[in-house]
Amino acid sequence: MEVAGCARRLISTPPANNLAVIIKPTIRLTGIDTMRQKGCWPNFKTTLSEQFQLENIRLGHYPVEDFYKSQWQSADRSFWFLLYRWCVAGFYIAAGIACAIALFDNARFFIYLTDWGFILCMIATTYGAVLTTLWHFDRVDGVEQGWSIKIFWIIHWSALVLSCVITLMFWTLLLPLEPSLGGDPYNILQHAANSIVMIMDHFVVAFPSRILHFIYPLAIGMVYLLFSLIYYFAGGTGPGGVSFIYPILDWGESPLMACLSVIVAVICSFIFAFILFWLYKLRVYLYKTFANAQKPHTIHY
Repeated sequence: MEVAGCARRLISTPPANNLAVIIKPTIRLTGIDTMRQKGCWPNFKTTLSEQFQLENIRLGHYPVEDFYKSQWQSADRSFWFLLYRWCVAGFYIAAGIACAIALFDNARFFIYLTDWGFILCMIATTYGAVLTTLWHFDRVDGVEQGWSIKIFWIIHWSALVLSCVITLMFWTLLLPLEPSLGGDPYNILQHAANSIVMIMDHFVVAFPSRILHFIYPLAIGMVYLLFSLIYYFAGGTGPGGVSFIYPILDWGESPLMACLSVIVAVICSFIFAFILFWLYKLRVYLYKTFANAQKPHTIHY
């Protein structure tokens, strides 16, 4: 009551020098309004100009602890993220072993880009689970970014981009040539679940993405291209004794189609790197929006 009386007296008392008393209103902002006030609303042109600087090919990022944590955890260490990490790794390990046993075919399992990509996903998620475990139990330096982090970043990004490229090319280019493959549960596992789980993981982790890092999955693709050429000229065979690994990579009968397939894969690698980068920006934006919505923000006019 005393405070209210003081306020009434202050308002009713004529101010000195006939200056009006201005009451500064307090406005409560929503999370999105706060994002705009803080300049966190993504700027397409500025972001792209920054991303296409050559320095973004490098593998430096701070804070390093982002590679051990989830975007969504509030504490420094999270048991639930650690559990999640090992569940995803366990999925790829179990699925990879199952596919290798069912599709081994006299070691032909290892000649397919699909299986290269799936093994890469298994390595990336297991690697990530090990890093998170070391961080959780305080067995790793969270300040210095060593080569273990850089290698993990390359493997994870390459697995993510390649899984998307493999999924797209299977369902759009390969399946029309061999429709019987569509109902195979192993094909669904390797050409649908692989990319779905990796994209989900992309929304969970805390470390960033960079468009120019598309050169790393592209390099792995070029290694596979070289392998397919060597395999063909060395007389290697696919299922049923055919002279190619994939119908779209038949270097003997359809070299033009093979070259076009390679060009499409290169273009898709860049496109998916671009899309996945903006999904990363969306992840950060949603996190900041959600985090700011949990607490009131005030500004004074």
